[in-house]
Amino acid sequence: MGWAGAAVATQEMPAAKPLQPSIEIAVTNSTEPEPSHADNQKASVEHMLLGNYHLDKGDYQAAQAEYTRALEYDPKSWVAYLLRAYLFQLQGKNALAIKDLDKTIEFNPTVEAHVMRGVAYAFSGNDDAALEDYVTAVRIDPAYGSTYKQRAYIHLRRGRFAEAEADIQRAMRLLPEDLEVQHSFGDVLYYGGKIEAAKRQWEKTCAIADAEITIDWQQRLTAIGRYKGQVDGKCGRELIDAFSACARDRCQF
Repeated sequence: MGWAGAAVATQEMPAAKPLQPSIEIAVTNSTEPEPSHADNQKASVEHMLLGNYHLDKGDYQAAQAEYTRALEYDPKSWVAYLLRAYLFQLQGKNALAIKDLDKTIEFNPTVEAHVMRGVAYAFSGNDDAALEDYVTAVRIDPAYGSTYKQRAYIHLRRGRFAEAEADIQRAMRLLPEDLEVQHSFGDVLYYGGKIEAAKRQWEKTCAIADAEITIDWQQRLTAIGRYKGQVDGKCGRELIDAFSACARDRCQF
């Protein structure tokens, strides 16, 4: 949550967020195989599933090995490239993620792959390339909400508050249950000089967050010295003030 201060050149900028792929491995994978390649594709899928198992356990090295093995069996598996790219993004290896996403897009230029590559470019400080991917993503699927969420971050960094607000509002309409989008709208309002409106938005975000999420916010804000209240899962004025302080300092929590 919040806006990370990632230095690009001499400019302080909030970082984009990694985007988790949501795919059905057993249903969608690569191109239609020739009959003689059926066994290889089956093995590729099995290794991807093993990779997902290791990823869920937090064993990134084992997950990467399985995704790589999947590609040895099926070098045209856009799904395996997408999964390994996501793994690289989690580790901050954006150059490797971009390389894998290039292959993903070569074999299957999905909206999700373009948004993921846009995020990787944004983390790398190449906002122009990120925006190109987001434009393509909108053209592929105008109803894919994550595109607007990620593009809003870039507009915000560049001081284009009206564009950021328009994009985050689109994301809110398309992703009404996404608390990150709801919270980020408060950030956009704050940086656009609408301080009281930002606080009202954060109050709305708190109102729809459950106690577990609120406790997580309180704990993370406590860890970075922005929240001094009780960690009780209740959204009060102290928590809203902590959101405001974090937005002011462009911290991430």
